[in-house]
Amino acid sequence: MKRICKTAIGLFCAVLAVLPLSACDESTAASASAETSVQTKTVTQGDLIVGLTADGTVALPVTNLNFEVEGIVGKIYVEAGDSVNKGDLLAELESDDYELAIETARTALERAQTNYTDAQWNYEHTLKQDKIALDEAKEALSAVFDPTSYQEAIVSARSKYYSTSASGDFGALPAARDALAKAEAALVTAEEEFKENQAKAQQTYQLQKEAYEKSAAGSATVQNAATAVKEAQLTLDDALNAKEKIKIYAPLDATVLTVSKKEGEQVSAVIAPGGGAFVFGTSGSSNSVITLLDPTTIYLTASITEGDVVGVEVGQVVRAELDAIGEGEVFPGKVTAVSSLPTTDSSGITTYSVTIALDKPDSQIKDGMTALLTFVRLEHTNVLMVANKCIYIEDGVQYADVRTANGATEKRKVSCGLTNGTETEVLSGLEKGETVLVHK
Repeated sequence: MKRICKTAIGLFCAVLAVLPLSACDESTAASASAETSVQTKTVTQGDLIVGLTADGTVALPVTNLNFEVEGIVGKIYVEAGDSVNKGDLLAELESDDYELAIETARTALERAQTNYTDAQWNYEHTLKQDKIALDEAKEALSAVFDPTSYQEAIVSARSKYYSTSASGDFGALPAARDALAKAEAALVTAEEEFKENQAKAQQTYQLQKEAYEKSAAGSATVQNAATAVKEAQLTLDDALNAKEKIKIYAPLDATVLTVSKKEGEQVSAVIAPGGGAFVFGTSGSSNSVITLLDPTTIYLTASITEGDVVGVEVGQVVRAELDAIGEGEVFPGKVTAVSSLPTTDSSGITTYSVTIALDKPDSQIKDGMTALLTFVRLEHTNVLMVANKCIYIEDGVQYADVRTANGATEKRKVSCGLTNGTETEVLSGLEKGETVLVHK
């Protein structure tokens, strides 16, 4: 059997004289055997536990599932009590509106891509034309004036003028003189026109250069068209993502605890804290479309006072006894979390929430059941035990009054070990099954 303390007490005593044994008054030893109505206890064998006890409550781990988008429930594939595997499709909304949104977004994307293609072609064509014009302007600017033909005309006119003058044909001399003047004037005019043309060519070249550089730097029309394509793609992605969110999948292997919606009902979008469609917790929500129960883990929660919580730590062994299941059945577990945030009630008592996970799940255990929890600080297994009040001290020596088979009382020296405040471990001096008198 297993004996568990009901209050927080001290641990091991090397000398029983330091134990809180209120009935170990030495004056009672002489008269104990003479009392015919004296109470007795039997020496038992079992596990002796020293620890802190507290009331606890079962909190089964559940997952609340919802749709991340609004719509009308199209299909519910499960019902309460069903077992599901991770990844199973549990429910989905009607998809018509979401299919239409996808088609509209896809059409808009195709139009945006066409506009981008046209804008890109126009840009490249304009850039090519600007490059041709720039090259032509550069070629015109690089032209060099050639006075050869004008100089040859002047030489010819001058020669004719000299020859006419030398021949004495004074009647033809004015015409020869005019021809020479015209040839010389033609050279001057050609030079001036070339300079003017070069100035214009320089201006044209600069304008074409600026136009080409502006084109080469990029087209706002192309950039806007590219932005429109990106925005249209995002819209399509959102529509596709929204359609995927019309379905609820099981995030873990579990049992369906509740299904709160029916096919044809309208539901609102519910986004879990941090994003997503589901919330892990230890309590169901009436607003959840589907609630799943994790059958592999059972949690209990307890409120521990500030004076006792310092003796509780993560990983500490806990023994749980549930009132609804019956006395004597103990469920082992371990502390998984100790809250750092206090809670103070109206009476001014400060407590801290502690979470315990049982080592093995049990289908008998239901959500909300109450339990007596023992946070084990020290445990001796398979030891002899007797009630504390059966042990008394004389001159620093531990004794117990044992009732023998013939009804007599035998004063026997004993050695004791661990105590939990109610039971004491017997190291020597007593045997299992022996009857020992209780000292009041």
